[in-house]
This record gives sequence, structure tokens and C-alpha cells, in this order.
Amino acid sequence: MATMMLPYRAAGGALQPPPDTSRNGSHTSQEHHGNTPMRTYVINRYQTYRLGSRLWYCKVCGRRATELYHSAISFLSPFGSSSLDMVIPACKSSECSSRGFNMAHDFGKNGVSNGDTAECENCGSKSGVKLCGGCTLSHTAQSASSQGTRRQSRQRHRQSKDVETPQVETTKWTSIPSNNELAFSLTH
Repeated sequence: MATMMLPYRAAGGALQPPPDTSRNGSHTSQEHHGNTPMRTYVINRYQTYRLGSRLWYCKVCGRRATELYHSAISFLSPFGSSSLDMVIPACKSSECSSRGFNMAHDFGKNGVSNGDTAECENCGSKSGVKLCGGCTLSHTAQSASSQGTRRQSRQRHRQSKDVETPQVETTKWTSIPSNNELAFSLTH
């Protein structure tokens, strides 16, 4: 389990950088962890100014979020690769935390979001939001599964029954209100 500190905006407070910052603005610890590529990806994708730029609200109940679950998937094709990721804010209640984790896990496993797909990542607006190509793909797959339409999954049929499915890696961020920083720990 690895921990990284990111700045976090309190309810009425200003954005405060952590005491030890590197050139890219993230907190660096003295330890080197085996998940460095994943941490670098998260920093590049969700830079510190975006994580601390606004208050986050729980996807399940709408209260102020204290945890963020992150999940990423990769698509490989002959023309190149792409990756999609999703961040699900959740509050401290066990039901919301569990549902947030399950949403991130399902997205990492199936590439389909079970939650609200049309929400702006920057401001949180739910109206007038257009879906990008990746979101359109996920939204279409979700619509197909909710209507009972069968999706194609050739690779699953090619696997033998003895092969175990890979474990999906999700990220859980928990807030630390005492020093107004957001820490996340990778869970396997």
C-alpha cells in the first residue's frame, strides 16, 4: 500500500500546497514504491490544481465527498492504444463508500460506468455536458446492457476455464482534514 499527498481545498479555505513539493507540484515521499508508473499517471491525468480546484460531492448521496475512487482501463488496437479512466467521489458512509468502490471496480472490469456519465469533471455541472468519444463508447455500452442487448465479448470465450481473470486495480483517496491534504492509497 502506497500513500501520496495532494493538496485539498477545505470547505471555506484556500488551496494550500504541501510543504515538500517537486517540480510537477505533487508531494514526494522519501520512499520509492513499486507503483510509480500508476502514481505518475494519476498525477499527469488529475493534476493537483484539478483535485483541489473545487469541492467534490458523493456520486451516491450528494453529500460532501471525503474519498475518491479512481479506475483506469486500456484499449489496444492495431492503430494505437488509448486509455479511459474514471474518478468516483464518495462520502464516509459505508454504503456510499462500498458503492463507489464497486462503480470503480465495474468500470475497470467492464469499461462501463453504472453511475451518472454526463457530469463535467471540472465544475460538476450535469446540464449541457457533451460526452467525448470514450464516454460515448461507455454510455453506448451501458445503454446496450440496460436494454438487454447482447454485447460482443470474443476474448472471454477464447480463455480457458482454468485461467483466472486479472485483478482490477482501483485507487482510493481519503481526505485528512487536519492538514487539508488529500492522501490516496492504492488498493489491490
